[in-house]
Amino acid sequence: MRALSEALPLRTTAVWGEYREAKAIPHRYGECGGAMLQYDRQRTQFVWADHAVQSVDEVLVGGQPAGNWVWRNTTDSTGQPIALVEFDQPVDEGVDLLARGRGKLHPTRGTLIESPADVLWDMLTNIAGRGLAESQFAEFRAECEQAGIIVGGSLQDSAQAARGAAVDLCRSIGARFAPDARRIAFLWPGGAAATASLATIEPPHVLEARQQHADIVTELTVRYRFEEGEPREALAVEAPGVVARYGRRPAEHVAPWISSARVALSVATRLLQHQARPVWSVAINGIERELRIGDKVTLDHPVLPLGGEHRVIGREYDAELKRTAVSIAVPVGDTPAVSLVRQSTRLTPERYAGVSVDTRGTQRLLTVYASDGSPAAGAAVVLDGAVTRIADGAGRVEFPAAVMPVGAHTLTIRTADGAELVVGVTV
Repeated sequence: MRALSEALPLRTTAVWGEYREAKAIPHRYGECGGAMLQYDRQRTQFVWADHAVQSVDEVLVGGQPAGNWVWRNTTDSTGQPIALVEFDQPVDEGVDLLARGRGKLHPTRGTLIESPADVLWDMLTNIAGRGLAESQFAEFRAECEQAGIIVGGSLQDSAQAARGAAVDLCRSIGARFAPDARRIAFLWPGGAAATASLATIEPPHVLEARQQHADIVTELTVRYRFEEGEPREALAVEAPGVVARYGRRPAEHVAPWISSARVALSVATRLLQHQARPVWSVAINGIERELRIGDKVTLDHPVLPLGGEHRVIGREYDAELKRTAVSIAVPVGDTPAVSLVRQSTRLTPERYAGVSVDTRGTQRLLTVYASDGSPAAGAAVVLDGAVTRIADGAGRVEFPAAVMPVGAHTLTIRTADGAELVVGVTV
């Protein structure tokens, strides 16, 4: 069995015999995008994934959508299943080639692997060779389904350790990876703890508790839908009531495994509801049993200003004394209201860098940016095919919230030189 500290054994282009530079052949999950690797000398065949995929939906050549291609699941010269894209004529050297689609299929169910639990199982068992049963991820899978969390992303760093890849996946969605935990992974903060309370913290346990205010966050920006290491989309949420009390305290959450605006908003909301409150950090020693990360304990101690059941997020076990020391983080006060305040989506990389959406009273303020960061002045912005506004010199247009209510919308952007671009935004 491979150690979690060992690098993921991803195949490289060296297995094809002829290559200029050995590059890892990616594994793709859920809805995602990434660069393709040259397969034949003629530069007509390129590999998108080191396995069969559900579909390849779009191909970009030099950043522009292409139409002279077909894709198929096939096998390479070694007999390994791959997802191959073939062009009807050679592609010039040095041109960036990127494909977007839906990645790996479950080996027995044949469905798209997009649950974080299924990605983690495939990553650790089928790639890293850890020999873990799917049943060990069942509770995490159910927890993610209940929260509506799916993921999309790529494994393409052959130097990354299996533990690092698992931690990155879990961190993206606000989860904890703990290989010695009873559940391996669980959503935190939040989530649905399934285990019963395993210990009660009461005298004579030795403990330390302190409340932290310095780390409070009032605005959280999530960057997601990554392609080749760069995010294509971002959104920001804030806790207005907490802003009024503590001022604007921004933070950023990088989520390379989130590809959906819906999931990004859900994760951002859950994280900010925790980070926007003061937190009691509780350290407890001398527990007469072995507790693990993710277990629940009941706090019932006269020196503590809080009680109830809470999850263990850190632990040390003394095997000789058979005693456990654990740490717990408990937010204080009511769960704050959180609202979406900004969302941006990259359009074509050559012409536009993004569109942001802000809510100002009863108006939605949209700003269109060019690739150099300058405003796209004079562009016509059509909301849901019905209402048109012309961007001012700062690239801004306004729509009443009544015609742009909360939910998904389509923007058609027509530039002064006649180009037309369509982008979806969620308010």
